[in-house]
Amino acid sequence: MTTKYRVLTKHTKQVLKDFIKFSYKVNYPKSTFRLCVIGAGFLILAMFLTHQQLAMVFCILFGMLVIIFAFTRHLIAFRKLSKHDLNYLNQNEIEFVFGQAEFIIQGAGTKLDERVKYGEISNAYKDKRNYYLLINEEDLQVIPYQDFAAGTYLEFESFIANKIGKPVNDMNIPFKERLRMINEKRKQAEAIHDEKIKKKRQEKER
Repeated sequence: MTTKYRVLTKHTKQVLKDFIKFSYKVNYPKSTFRLCVIGAGFLILAMFLTHQQLAMVFCILFGMLVIIFAFTRHLIAFRKLSKHDLNYLNQNEIEFVFGQAEFIIQGAGTKLDERVKYGEISNAYKDKRNYYLLINEEDLQVIPYQDFAAGTYLEFESFIANKIGKPVNDMNIPFKERLRMINEKRKQAEAIHDEKIKKKRQEKER
């Protein structure tokens, strides 16, 4: 296999933090906002419970805890992940070798020479420090810009976009715009699903 790009990386503290932050952005884009709204709601409710001291104190404490959790849940998730990720605990080196038809993942914690076809990549993303490759909708691989040993991270974006047949999603864009794009993709997926169901019904009627 002719090597186009090669990445030598480790699961550092920064990589784990970026992984968690990315996961929340993609899977729970509104969760921080919603938690803050809930917390603020309990604090506002406390203002109307001045004659019920116990209920007022409960609302204040619960509201503050919810808001604190909203901004510290990344740290909680990091502590949990760092205790179970063997590649982080042992600081194992992981190598990605990208060829024309597939790429290979090598290193501790993975199968020996785990080969992945580009068609298995569901989506590709990027932020200020990393690329993220989502494989078969479940396995997320982090590719830090600074760890490219062959080829440059700037050229890699067009390479991977061409291989998977879709653009790399930029997580640096504003939250509102990113949310709009997520909703549009969801609507497109629903439209395709509805169209498939419609065709099946038409075939049955014939």
